[in-house]
Amino acid sequence: MEKLTRKQRKQLEYLKLRKQRSTWIMIVCCCIMATTVYFGWTPGLAAFSSSLPENSQQGISTAPQAATQPVMPQGYSANSVVRDPFAVPKEFQPVAVPVTPQPQTNFTGEQSTVSPPPKAPEIPLVLVGVVGGGGQNVAIIKNAGVSRSYQIKDYIGPYQLLSVGESSAILWGPQGRKVLTLER
Repeated sequence: MEKLTRKQRKQLEYLKLRKQRSTWIMIVCCCIMATTVYFGWTPGLAAFSSSLPENSQQGISTAPQAATQPVMPQGYSANSVVRDPFAVPKEFQPVAVPVTPQPQTNFTGEQSTVSPPPKAPEIPLVLVGVVGGGGQNVAIIKNAGVSRSYQIKDYIGPYQLLSVGESSAILWGPQGRKVLTLER
């Protein structure tokens, strides 16, 4: 093994550096080309068909293809009303609480006899259980014979669940505050 002179070592380093630079240039060029092809290429682009010879274009159809229609099940009507799968069911929607009108005074100074609206029927609600977890309690309330779990701010008919304790739940509704206690 012979010893390299200083000049030969410099030439060898220069060649290595040049090879590294050319490798990096090739990598950058390939990346640019791949990006151009990825973002710039459109399948069936008509601009490329003009570069083909005239006799080879005869087999290429330039007429737009007919759009395929989806096959719908028998009895389907495009104008039919479809249930919204994300809509809240009617039994769980909040009920508007009627506002009691104040007695009005007519032009003679007498109070008119406006009868208050009929009182909403009392809904029998029963607190069946309380489940706690993750720092939040959930009330299990039986409404019209059906038990369901409710979180704070959920509506149970016209009532909204305000808080849930260890053995009670507080609701707010047309008759004001209602406290349900767990019967054991």
